[in-house]
Amino acid sequence: MSPSLFKFVLPLCLMGVASAATIEALDDRTGLPRWDAGADNVRLRLVQRLPDQTRAFFLGRGFSAEQVDRIAENCVLQTIMYNDGEVPIDLDIAEWSAQVGDTEYAPRLMTDWQREWQDAGVGNGPRIAFRWALFPNHQSFAPGDWNMGMTTWPVPPGTEMDVRIRWSVGGVAHELAAEGVRCPE
Repeated sequence: MSPSLFKFVLPLCLMGVASAATIEALDDRTGLPRWDAGADNVRLRLVQRLPDQTRAFFLGRGFSAEQVDRIAENCVLQTIMYNDGEVPIDLDIAEWSAQVGDTEYAPRLMTDWQREWQDAGVGNGPRIAFRWALFPNHQSFAPGDWNMGMTTWPVPPGTEMDVRIRWSVGGVAHELAAEGVRCPE
């Protein structure tokens, strides 16, 4: 096998792809739709955040009306991830994706937003609040750890998509999908 082909085939062989049923329900606290999926000792919950809910949240943290509209024009989901396993997991959300028909979208990363806010002259207070509100770009989860934060997807309100998350355990890649996730309108 050629070295270049080996570099392509090896990660595919090592990837543990999980296909688990996605459960849709109404969130207990917000009454908004949510989607739960899990595989390989990882659980994912995605909860809709209404555009007006997102606007109010960021207006309250010092962003201008124009800036909060920029955020709210994306699909914003409250993202909660749990490591129910006995070993640490690592993730980089740059490896996550959303499938809409034949098109795959990457999430809008915190680093991209921060660059936009810096270029727009947004103050440190709102930028820090934004950083704390979003799901981190990179994270390691010890056994039993969980975290939550917003993820932003560059698709219009009302879009239905399959969200694929990826993580690794000891260098072995894993993936699960939450299917039929609807962006709030």
